[in-house]
Amino acid sequence: MLNFNEVIDDGTLPRNALSQPKNPFTFKTPVDLVFTSYEPERKFIDLLSKDEYANCLTAWVKSNNQNFYSIDYTLQAGSHSIQRSFNPDFFIKINQGSIDYIIVVETKADNDDSDENKAKYRYAKQHFDDLNIQLKEAGISQIYYFHFLSPIDYPTFFQYLQEGKLIKDEFYGTLEKVLNNEPS
Repeated sequence: MLNFNEVIDDGTLPRNALSQPKNPFTFKTPVDLVFTSYEPERKFIDLLSKDEYANCLTAWVKSNNQNFYSIDYTLQAGSHSIQRSFNPDFFIKINQGSIDYIIVVETKADNDDSDENKAKYRYAKQHFDDLNIQLKEAGISQIYYFHFLSPIDYPTFFQYLQEGKLIKDEFYGTLEKVLNNEPS
């Protein structure tokens, strides 16, 4: 098993995959090391770890690409359907009073409005809407909000985080509008 320093010193690790916050107290995740696969994920982690934003949240995790929290979706391919699943990239916990708000984020490149992403967005929104109903009926004080984000929306997303608007479900990003077939 590799230790932290062995991973950092490994010459095969792409340097853009490694990011260490200046202040370890702003790295509010239960792990010491987070790997990213794509630039939008790395940029998002950099922002999650900035003082001004880290102070607005309780904790976060970056999910594995597989076998973490899978959401099933159906993709239309011509005349047949394909069943697939995906794992949202981030789970951000914001505790306010007796309620735990969980902001679930899937990151993508700007303008990535593929049919597959449209299906992922639609099924994930429905999944978390259904989950929120079940949690409320069970008397569990958790509320989930799902967002599809691209770097163009990061400034607004994090501004909403600072202003407490994320937990009021007031954020709706550019990519989400495109995936929902709405005019920008």
